[in-house]
Amino acid sequence: MAPPIKSKKKQNSSFVLLKLIKSQVQKMSRVFSSFMTPKKLMVCMIIELSRDKCTYFGCLVQEYVKNYLSQSSKLDPSIELLIPEDQIDVVLEKAMHKCILQPLKGHEEAMLKDFHTADGSWRQLKENLQFVRQRNPQKLGLFALTPDLEELEKIKVKFITMQKMYSPEKKVMLLIQVCKLIYTVMENNSGRMYDADDFLPVLTYVIAQCA
Repeated sequence: MAPPIKSKKKQNSSFVLLKLIKSQVQKMSRVFSSFMTPKKLMVCMIIELSRDKCTYFGCLVQEYVKNYLSQSSKLDPSIELLIPEDQIDVVLEKAMHKCILQPLKGHEEAMLKDFHTADGSWRQLKENLQFVRQRNPQKLGLFALTPDLEELEKIKVKFITMQKMYSPEKKVMLLIQVCKLIYTVMENNSGRMYDADDFLPVLTYVIAQCA
């Protein structure tokens, strides 16, 4: 047994998954953007930019809102009296998610479904999922072991929970949990580490089985 090596292995696995998820989300975002009109595309780009804390604009928007709320005389008692200083940003961000994202969740989902139903991509997606579900992993080019029925049920519960959530942060955390579970199954049943090229087909297969 070599605990330090095992710990490093887990850290590397988590880093790979986080990087992989971010890359795939960005790719999906670009695909959806290609179907939008220029005006809608620009609105979405600005909204996305405002949510990105790594950009100057995103920091400016989020810090302005947080500063306004933290200094507002309308909050009685003030937030500083109730919340530790190092937790204020987290509390304000959760509040903004609930105020802005929660009311829009159902409307946004309905609009996306209508949009993709109209352009035919919704039907194509259902056909592709059905195609994957009807074939065994080997015929799809998967040679790493996939989660069993019990593990798939656990993953399905996480996907259902993720669908109900409006907070992007909570959605990402659940997706990371799903990816870690899948990766652990692959790794434990083979005794070796897998890269993104091995992992992505298994993730796709699992999503199809849970859909």
